[in-house]
Amino acid sequence: MERIIGFVLLLPLFFFGGCSTEGSTEQSIAHDELKNNPEVDLFILNHSVYKITNTDAVYMDEDELTLIGEIERVYEEGKELGENMATLLPVGTTLFQLEGEPIIYAKIEQGYLSYESISEG
Repeated sequence: MERIIGFVLLLPLFFFGGCSTEGSTEQSIAHDELKNNPEVDLFILNHSVYKITNTDAVYMDEDELTLIGEIERVYEEGKELGENMATLLPVGTTLFQLEGEPIIYAKIEQGYLSYESISEG
């Protein structure tokens, strides 16, 4: 009887403690990028890591773009990078996408910066 009670008490730990890997892949990718280049310009959005592809701001017609998010926090060295967090973009930066395209555009004062999703490896 004691074994059954112990098993029942430990069962939730297996479901809630050991299976929570959400976010680990993007955090691993972001960590690797930061390790290779502490000055890298990237952010996490919708469980994907986006890295700048062109440092020159470009003009975009905002009417053709769809708002998909906003930077809510800025990364601090030694801490984990999380959802809607950027390494260099300031809090409040709006993020857009053209329908059907994988590129994310961050609106800055000079125009738009482009970012592409990066994968592990």
